[in-house]
Amino acid sequence: MSTTAQLKPTANITLPLDIVETISANLANFDLNKPLIHVETTKYGGRGYFSSVRIPANTTVLSCDSPITSAVFRQYKKDTCAYCFKCDFHKPCKVRIAETALLPSVFSAELEKNKKIANALKVSNKTAYAGLFFCSEQCRDDWAALEDPFGVLTVVLNLIDQSVPNRPKNLPNDVDDASVQRTKDDINKVYLDLAWENALSTAPATDSVSPATPSKKSKKAKLEIPYIDSAEHDNARIVAGIVVKTYVLAQLKAHENELDDNARSILAAYADDFETFDDLQSNEQQLIQSFPALLDSHITVYKFLAAVFDRTPFASYLTPSLFRQVLGKEAGNAFGIWQYPVFIESECLGSSIYPAPSFFNHACEHNIEKRRKGRKMEFVTTRDIDADQELYISYGMFEDLEVHERQKMLFEQWHFKCGCPKCERQLKETA
Repeated sequence: MSTTAQLKPTANITLPLDIVETISANLANFDLNKPLIHVETTKYGGRGYFSSVRIPANTTVLSCDSPITSAVFRQYKKDTCAYCFKCDFHKPCKVRIAETALLPSVFSAELEKNKKIANALKVSNKTAYAGLFFCSEQCRDDWAALEDPFGVLTVVLNLIDQSVPNRPKNLPNDVDDASVQRTKDDINKVYLDLAWENALSTAPATDSVSPATPSKKSKKAKLEIPYIDSAEHDNARIVAGIVVKTYVLAQLKAHENELDDNARSILAAYADDFETFDDLQSNEQQLIQSFPALLDSHITVYKFLAAVFDRTPFASYLTPSLFRQVLGKEAGNAFGIWQYPVFIESECLGSSIYPAPSFFNHACEHNIEKRRKGRKMEFVTTRDIDADQELYISYGMFEDLEVHERQKMLFEQWHFKCGCPKCERQLKETA
């Protein structure tokens, strides 16, 4: 990750101490080695969590206060609090971002010079700023203080929302693309790399980070903003969360000598956050093999974001490599934001990535229960667990399904063939 400076030198980059301590404590939860559990290679070849000692039932072995990125699905944004994820379809959220909360940080002076960013700072009374609704003023203030302490994410999300074109007339409903006709064996890494290269060949992209703002003499043509649908809009917001944190981390590194102790602790926490995220496995190939039409969709979302970020300080941080990694990792590591209490008719309200918990593998007879309390995710033992045992969560409400149906759903949604003891036992019984 480059530390190329996008800002002029700024002395005494600081945040209020209470905010710094909370952020540092939250992000410290991404350390993979805990007193009770640790990560090691499983018998299947991947990595997973194992118990370091004997752990009694009802013990919290891991707790993460916030995802590295998340998005409430567009269709549920008015019903779901953007901070605590509380949803009540009978009582929509009405609290919105206040104008005074926008860009209260050291980045504001430089960002406000950018024409696109200046437009994105405008607050409209007609819609929620950045597409964010909150169930209370406290949740709104917590979002501003803890999820966006540098005041950049909300501005970027608003830039995205205000950039979505109107739906074109006569937009085809069916995808007619060669990738849809490909077989699973055809779709491999070489195929995907070539598809991306061909799709972007008219506007070559690079993974090197360089100053994003063109000179006054630049004749670079503006990029056309393609139309994206609601699902693609959700993906754009997921990727944007990572782009913003990449940008903020780079700025902090570029000015490391100017940081006080509090700001330096945030720099270290953000760096640890990304180190864990980088360790996650990408399931891009498996995802496109299952849903070939998503290849074109992902390329469209990338082109949308590239056009939206064009001529802003964020353009250099959005690369094809980063984009593909984010959605590839989201495909295999996402935690759904479910309507609580969870039962068979609950709605999935959004998607989130918690890097450290992603190392829990699935078993249809799990020994770890995941519990969400607002944004916070806790992982609690369901029974006594001896030392050196692998810890498993359930990826969904599959336990009571017939084994073949269960296997099919896990493969379609999570792109793996379950080999847990329950599946092995029941497959033998039905053979």
